Amino acid sequence: MKAPAIEWLALNRLNYIYLTSVREPKDNVLELIIEQASASDFREEFEGLGMSPDDPVNIEESLSAYRIEFPNYVAYAIRDESFARNDTCEDFEGTLARLYCQSKFLEYVATTSTALATKDTLKHYSLLCLEHVVEVVSTSSPDLTLLEPR
Repeated sequence: MKAPAIEWLALNRLNYIYLTSVREPKDNVLELIIEQASASDFREEFEGLGMSPDDPVNIEESLSAYRIEFPNYVAYAIRDESFARNDTCEDFEGTLARLYCQSKFLEYVATTSTALATKDTLKHYSLLCLEHVVEVVSTSSPDLTLLEPR
């Protein structure tokens, strides 16, 4: 029995995710594996500074993992989340999983690529993971699959 389809913006129900795998299994196919993470009750004491302000985030075996496959990606970029920034001129829907109508990355790809259909057929997806920000421009929507628990 085939698992029900998962929509991109449905990933926004997750609080924290880690990017655990990036690969290109075939030409022009990008596969990402993400794993849900949760905040832990453990708090760390810093030498002479008191307790850490945030709860650590951990991957747990009982939480969800997803395969995200972009069958026709045009471009992708992965950045360290510490160096990523939002731009107020960008227009997107979503929080953790974003779908952009207008972005600098989409504009860059559209102006530096050849033999592409109009800019309207390109879609910019972004995934804000712990430690990474993933940007993908594609001509089609990604296929999302909930993976079996480890």
